[in-house]
Amino acid sequence: MKKPSGLELLSDSTHIQRMEMKATKTLKLRVKDKHARLLSEWAKAVNFTWNYINELSERSIREKGAFLSAYDIQKYTDGAGSLIGLHSHTVQQVGAEYVARRKQFKKRQLKWRKTSGRQPQPGLGAIQKRLCKVERWSHHIK
Repeated sequence: MKKPSGLELLSDSTHIQRMEMKATKTLKLRVKDKHARLLSEWAKAVNFTWNYINELSERSIREKGAFLSAYDIQKYTDGAGSLIGLHSHTVQQVGAEYVARRKQFKKRQLKWRKTSGRQPQPGLGAIQKRLCKVERWSHHIK
């Protein structure tokens, strides 16, 4: 039997349908109390980063009259991840998320992120869970 060429594969509708199917697997983990302090510290660091970017953006608009892009914000936050205990990719994603939300709501400045009491303000948790390079090795979070 002859192996089909690339054009024949594209013309085959069943093959196209198989190529378009994507699967997402959600992993649910129970966070134990011994990890709560570390996750709370990460949430506070993400809130601190958000507030810094918010202030930086507002100052840029006031002084230069120009909105900062995610690329511009990245220049100002280089090296900040090691100082506040976050991965550098997380800091970049906070900047990208800030720019996206500022454009979405068409605001010069967004609300400040605050940590009240022991519970951090919800909403940016997806960033730290997704991009903080959380590794789970035999019941330990690193």
